Amino acid sequence: MRDRDLAILFYTMANLNLIDGSSIWMHSVAETLHVDDRLQVTIPLRTPERRDVVTRALRRLERVELVDPRELGRPDPGGMSVVDSVTALERLDAKRRRDIVLLRAYDLCLEAVRRGRFSGRLWSCYILEPERDIADPAYLAGMTRIAEASRHVVCQSEEMRALLESLVPAAIGKTIILSPAIPVDTVPRPDPGRIVRRLIYAGKFHRFYPVDKMIDAFERLRTDHPDLEFHVAGDKFHRPKGDAAYAAALERRLMDTPGLVWHGGIGRDEVEALLARGGIALSLWDFRHGPGMNNLVISTKLLDFCSVGLPAILSRTAAQEKVLGPDYPLFVTAVDEALPLLRRLLVDPALYREAAERCFTSSRPFTYPAVYAGIAPYIDRAAEERQVPSAGRRRITVVADGPSEVEALLGPLARFDIDRSAPPDGRTAVVVYEGGGGRAGHRAPATGDRRVRILRLAADGDDAVGPGEFDRVVVTSPALGRAVAAESGLPADRVIVIPRPIDDAQLTRPKLAEAMFNVAVAGVPDERQRSSLAALLARLRAADERFRLVIRDASATDDGARPEGSWVVGPGGEGDELEWEPDDGDPVSWYRTVGFVVASDPDEEQARAMAEAMASAAVPIVVGPLGAAADWLVDESAPLGPAEAAERIVRLVRDGTRGDEGASACERARAAAGLAAVRAAWTRVIE
Repeated sequence: MRDRDLAILFYTMANLNLIDGSSIWMHSVAETLHVDDRLQVTIPLRTPERRDVVTRALRRLERVELVDPRELGRPDPGGMSVVDSVTALERLDAKRRRDIVLLRAYDLCLEAVRRGRFSGRLWSCYILEPERDIADPAYLAGMTRIAEASRHVVCQSEEMRALLESLVPAAIGKTIILSPAIPVDTVPRPDPGRIVRRLIYAGKFHRFYPVDKMIDAFERLRTDHPDLEFHVAGDKFHRPKGDAAYAAALERRLMDTPGLVWHGGIGRDEVEALLARGGIALSLWDFRHGPGMNNLVISTKLLDFCSVGLPAILSRTAAQEKVLGPDYPLFVTAVDEALPLLRRLLVDPALYREAAERCFTSSRPFTYPAVYAGIAPYIDRAAEERQVPSAGRRRITVVADGPSEVEALLGPLARFDIDRSAPPDGRTAVVVYEGGGGRAGHRAPATGDRRVRILRLAADGDDAVGPGEFDRVVVTSPALGRAVAAESGLPADRVIVIPRPIDDAQLTRPKLAEAMFNVAVAGVPDERQRSSLAALLARLRAADERFRLVIRDASATDDGARPEGSWVVGPGGEGDELEWEPDDGDPVSWYRTVGFVVASDPDEEQARAMAEAMASAAVPIVVGPLGAAADWLVDESAPLGPAEAAERIVRLVRDGTRGDEGASACERARAAAGLAAVRAAWTRVIE
């Protein structure tokens, strides 16, 4: 391994001798990780390798290593148990410590947490399992324990993440999305303008996936289309106790039905070649035989169908609507609806083309590079925070009363050794004196030592700074920097602006549909700022009654009651167009509902709230004076009055450019105050 490489230990309870969603997911995640040439991935196999339908593709990845369980002293052909699996993983990690331990399955993650070896490195995947009872207190307690001990909790869709965070508050701030993924382009697309008389199903055989009903529809269609074929790939049968007859009968039909070609268990690349020949894909679900939480699952087989641009007839679910759009023309709400839709699709070239193009276009956010981009910030953080020999670390002494923001920011970084002892010892290269925030000011001793002396000030500090006391002064806003430079006489290059960081990676989530009409107020406005905001709201409501002005305040109640002494706007002082929402400690989910953020002459705390909202892709609007605290975020050539601000908001909504403006705002906020940007700025100051 090169010094810059990251070592990942990746394991699931999947049997890679079988083709199913779990084994294909494992392959897709390995491919996704392989996008980054820094990553070296070790995958222990749960069962000894008997065939290579999945492992063949994994072995082609040059930075992926497969470990046979027999090498770990686990020769059981039935596969390792959860306990044995964690023991084997610990043994591998003891030989060479990994930077990230990526595990999938609730029981596996819980056992790993109980052992404790992977603390700080554990990425727990898909612990919210559709087959489990989310009302079970023991299950909720277990997920909470996993979330508390994990570096990250990995979900496959935004819908799953929202449900998990509502059930397990400990997961808030730790969740990331790692969805199933597909190749960018490996086979030629079939011509979407030519109807191919071939039905295709690929997957396992379970009553939830009603392949028997698909065969029924196929046989009826053959009456009108005798050249129609049905190609089926897969060989994993669900055989529950007391229901063995279903699998046996289905297997006979797969072998004996005229026109049906059963390919058995074939690798993903062979499935892709089959799909590239064209046809109509089937992905039907029967929720009478499966958990309702599958409504939130992104289907791997759907992505595979879409990757080559096949039109797919599929069950309407929340997650699949998110992928294809609610107006996708081939959704069904019941299995029996598939047959009439197939009859039409086989004779309607326009519908065939429309569905094929939609499927292909909708699959592009799920290519390996696109999915990797979503986890890249967290991989980068792991690279910054991985263990390095202590001899290579720069020692920093932080002097502060109480908790230190600088220590919290820089402490996890491997390149620094943070010390809180005072006075600094002889190994210290840099001393950071942290003032402001209600703490007493600190003074560097008037000594002749050569250690770099840095003072960090926040806006609410009251420290006076002498010109010779510190080598550098770090401030949290340009306005404070100008004031410090003017008061102290320090040269401008010794007063450095580094804002307080925001968790920009967590804030970057898709907006909900109603967000474009929700205008958030940055912070809680004071009496001076309220008249401008009230006038803005009146203008917005006159243009469209769907607009709301929303204030998030810790003193608001869950039922939307306004805090005592708060203000309201509307006829007679009442109305629901101004809403107070409680600050529940979860800004990330809240910002998904916000399309704009507005402030009037914001102070530093309100500017920070603006930065968070902008990182969520909310468009910033400043009514009246820009506010010196926010001049690093918003470039306004002239102050906007309420009328101009309302006109801009309405125009962005009506012409459909709010999303583009929000993306631009997100980039500005991340560049100015994102965690990586702030850490990089501090690193430059210290080194």
